[in-house]
Amino acid sequence: MLIYEVNIEIEPDIYAEYKEWIGPHAQEVTMHKGFQQVDIFETNSDLGKPLFVCHYWLDGQDSLDEYLQNHAPKLRADADKKFGSKIKGIRRVLKKI
Repeated sequence: MLIYEVNIEIEPDIYAEYKEWIGPHAQEVTMHKGFQQVDIFETNSDLGKPLFVCHYWLDGQDSLDEYLQNHAPKLRADADKKFGSKIKGIRRVLKKI
């Protein structure tokens, strides 16, 4: 079991549009093999900008690797096309010990 964490800092002027978009987008991600659920949190970045934190729960590293190789590039490109430089993502993997 692991968590794939995605932190997305957004520009305040797209807040409403992004908040409406992130839920369906996160659900699309969870349709891929090995994903079990997603939890979405909202906070503020160190710069005071809106920050969304998505915790994707997966069954293991193999499923994450498959997703990152075969599906993530398209989904990231879709987000970049829609929001461009108004979003900034940072990703990490959390493994339970």
